[in-house]
Amino acid sequence: MQVNTKLLLVVICCSVVGVVTGINLKHTQKELVTIDAKLLIDEIASRAKESKIDDGFIERESICLTNAIDNIAKDYNYIVVPKQAVIAGSDDITSMVRTYIAEHCYV
Repeated sequence: MQVNTKLLLVVICCSVVGVVTGINLKHTQKELVTIDAKLLIDEIASRAKESKIDDGFIERESICLTNAIDNIAKDYNYIVVPKQAVIAGSDDITSMVRTYIAEHCYV
């Protein structure tokens, strides 16, 4: 089964848009941070090549990634956008997303 990286990118972008549009406007200021969407997609594709994947692989990976981005955004009061959409100046939390996925999805 070949991993459709375009599909994964769409899923990540939709996840990020969901996090951004689902902002709960509180009196606390949100911090704009980025994730490296291409790197995360490449890592999913690599896992797909390394292991035997079934039909639900992309769905599970998408749900896991969506949950990681959503939960981190809520826990840290972040607005998460793809790194590729930001010119400069925002903190990159890709490693935080990776760690969250490792701790919560592959246990």
